[in-house]
Amino acid sequence: MNIKQKLTWAFAIIACLPVVLVATLVVLNLRSDARDDFVDSSGREIRQVSNAMQLFFDGISQNVEYLATQPLIKNTDDSLKTYMSANAESIPQGEMDKKVFAFLQDLGNSHPAYAYAIVGTAAGGYVSWPDDPKLNNYDPRQRPWYKAAQAKPGKPLRTAAYYWAQDDATYVSTVRTIDNKLGSNGGVVSIDVTLKQLTEIVKQIKLGESGYLMLLENSGTGAGRSQAARAQLQAARQPRRGLRATGQGRQRAGGSRAQRRALHGQRLAVGATGLDVHRPDQTERRNEFGH
Repeated sequence: MNIKQKLTWAFAIIACLPVVLVATLVVLNLRSDARDDFVDSSGREIRQVSNAMQLFFDGISQNVEYLATQPLIKNTDDSLKTYMSANAESIPQGEMDKKVFAFLQDLGNSHPAYAYAIVGTAAGGYVSWPDDPKLNNYDPRQRPWYKAAQAKPGKPLRTAAYYWAQDDATYVSTVRTIDNKLGSNGGVVSIDVTLKQLTEIVKQIKLGESGYLMLLENSGTGAGRSQAARAQLQAARQPRRGLRATGQGRQRAGGSRAQRRALHGQRLAVGATGLDVHRPDQTERRNEFGH
């Protein structure tokens, strides 16, 4: 290589070096800007979901308060039908039962996300919408939702989310004690809602190429996740016995009231590969969860 060629290559390298440096700086700046834009847009998406969730549950709490202050509910007494006997299905409902059921039915029909509306009393009386005519051997006072409300009387309380496989839906109960003719804190009202509306929002959100969004309770329990999360969980969940990913669905898509009561509240957990559901055995289900 003669001197002319060496000088040519030297000048070429000297001329290209600034271009390479400038290009590198531009690429780094573009990547930084893209990352900042991604963080900002993701934050906006998450805030929208958070606001929607807050509004959703605020409305439910307000309706639970509304139930607790209604004269019809405050007039409930020991005349409400109980279902503690084995032949409870053969005992007809009284006039008070019918009035309370009609009231709960109107509330439920006007709120599509509401799966169940319930009144239980300190005398063991029980009215539920939708009704379960075959219910027996059931004492609402022994149920976790009733005890949770009585433990913190006088204000709405939201229970942990639970997954109901037969409906393929995640539910949350909002409960509150009521003052009635049986005395102060003489009963409990409860509204169960499906999280379908919120999970539908989450399913549509995509964070980057492979990111996804999950709804979590303060305890770390998952209440919903995006479609991307579902896809990533498919392979991981196959060999893990007893574990299932959470899902979403209609609030009354199938299963009898008695079946749902027995299985109410399959516990959600965040596993190493994503959001899973531990399915307790029948004894766990009856003892820990359910209406």
